[in-house]
Amino acid sequence: MAYPPPQAQMAGMTIQPGAMVVAAPAASPQSAGSSAMLNMFTQGNVITLKNLVSKRYLQVSNGKVSGGGADGVNSQFTVHVRGPGKVALQSVGNPAAYIALANGATSVGNGGPFCDLVVKDVGHAVVFESTQNRSFHIGVLQTGALKSAASAGTGNNARFTPRVISTAPVVTVVAPVVMMQPQPGYPMQYPGPPPPQQYPQQYPPPPQQYPPGQVPPQQYPPGQVPPQQYPPG
Repeated sequence: MAYPPPQAQMAGMTIQPGAMVVAAPAASPQSAGSSAMLNMFTQGNVITLKNLVSKRYLQVSNGKVSGGGADGVNSQFTVHVRGPGKVALQSVGNPAAYIALANGATSVGNGGPFCDLVVKDVGHAVVFESTQNRSFHIGVLQTGALKSAASAGTGNNARFTPRVISTAPVVTVVAPVVMMQPQPGYPMQYPGPPPPQQYPQQYPPPPQQYPPGQVPPQQYPPGQVPPQQYPPG
């Protein structure tokens, strides 16, 4: 059996005999919460948000936020999880723009603290609340225009039905599993069966067996001959 060398190099690491490279289990994607609704707000997911009153979508278009958007790229947002129950919503159609709640209004932000939103599951819909002022919410009128964040409340005007357009890719991490190097003075351990035991190559031949009543011929040193045998009488 061929045995591996005492050690090998891989990606700058010393891998001992018996080491394997395995796919580490991928961690659960980070999401805003544990409910089915909040699990839609998983890091990297792209979602749309349809308002219950306007029946239209929250969107960023021409540098402004409105609640009267069509189902298209301007109404799609990439989720960035900012902590348990907290997200930031980045426009897919306008990647530099985030939804912000600042100065009592819903507006376009640059991803800073005013773009951090608390997302709450209110049953079949979600509500967005400012992390800086918990009385501010995103609200939409029936026309699609925005309500004042200070007066939006948490009723149907502030409720949105999320839909996942695409999910974040799952990355499989390949990690080396390294066996500990044996201490000096101890034999190296190898995977699988142990190496074959070494035995002496030469063995003395077994004694010759003779039938009962017969004896083996007498052995004489070199140069000597056996005495001549004469018949009886």
